[in-house]
Amino acid sequence: MVIRALFSLIGICLVGSALAASVIQVQFPELVEDAEKIAVGTVGDITVVHDAAQDGLPVTRVRFDSLNWWKGGNDERTITVEFVGGEMPDGSVIHVAGMPVFKVGEEHLLFWKDGRRYINPFVGWWQGHYKVEVNQAGQSVVKWPQRMIPPEPEGEGSKGAASSSASSGGDSPRSSTLHAGLAAPKGNEPVEEISVDLLKQRVLSEMAK
Repeated sequence: MVIRALFSLIGICLVGSALAASVIQVQFPELVEDAEKIAVGTVGDITVVHDAAQDGLPVTRVRFDSLNWWKGGNDERTITVEFVGGEMPDGSVIHVAGMPVFKVGEEHLLFWKDGRRYINPFVGWWQGHYKVEVNQAGQSVVKWPQRMIPPEPEGEGSKGAASSSASSGGDSPRSSTLHAGLAAPKGNEPVEEISVDLLKQRVLSEMAK
């Protein structure tokens, strides 16, 4: 399955060779509800092609293999996602601010919209994809925005989640960002290490509401 990028750059401003975008902040219930598909997959291949119909605009194609589906999917084991941006034939690079950067072999948790054409198919752009890493305890974890930490079901403790990370500024990172607004650029907001297994439980719980 190939998820194609939308080439009409509506709402995005071209500045030299860089594209910039403003993105609305997403909360956990919205992330789960708006994602038509949720899965963990491994980057198997990355290629760049150029669209002749768009004056050679570069498009980066990322193939994800060994998919573990949490929502949607038809037992596909592989998907290919397209993003606007990449290297031009002359060696220059067009980069969209907030666009994901992947490496072959990495494992990622993905929340995305399917069936239409998008510049970036992930829900909330960088708010819809997370690199999976293994911590010192041997757990598969992601660095998750503190403002999007899912609520614990009544009677359940924090088992499975590790602590890590920190705030930037004096206000509580969870309370100060709950209002609607623009999302902070990726890497510019407090995060917390949470196990993939625990996060899956929270996602399934949210879907069951």
